Amino acid sequence: MDANTVRDALRGDSELESILMNRIGIAGLPFPERQFRFCSTRRWRADFAYPSARLLIEVDGGAYIGGRHTRGRGFEADCEKTSTAAALGFRVIRLTGRMVKSGVAVELIRQALEQTVELSAVRTDLDQLVGALERIGSSLMPLRDGDTLRAWARDALYARK
Repeated sequence: MDANTVRDALRGDSELESILMNRIGIAGLPFPERQFRFCSTRRWRADFAYPSARLLIEVDGGAYIGGRHTRGRGFEADCEKTSTAAALGFRVIRLTGRMVKSGVAVELIRQALEQTVELSAVRTDLDQLVGALERIGSSLMPLRDGDTLRAWARDALYARK
């Protein structure tokens, strides 16, 4: 990674966000998108995002000085934003300054990205299985009226949580 890539990755971030981006690069993880707009009907942006992994990252500073994220109105707004992101299918990792500085943040991001890869592999395997079953016919698997094989497989996958 050259100096221009690092400088571009850090441009416009808060101090904590810059530290996190630096540590993400050192850890060899892919750089996330910055200021990602995840909801088309609101102006909300996540500090960082891995859109293909449906992963948002929020860095909340000021926890010990009564910053915006810890006061009533700011906390309420953050809850609405985080809950909406979850309702839209995103996973959200909220980080404090201590988590960023200690290295915990990078490990959480690494775990979330690894889980995404594992889930993607399961979905790929499932899609291949469904395709094979569709080719040989769904008579091997009794379905309820109106169900499709793909819907049945999707329900089966998500029921295994």
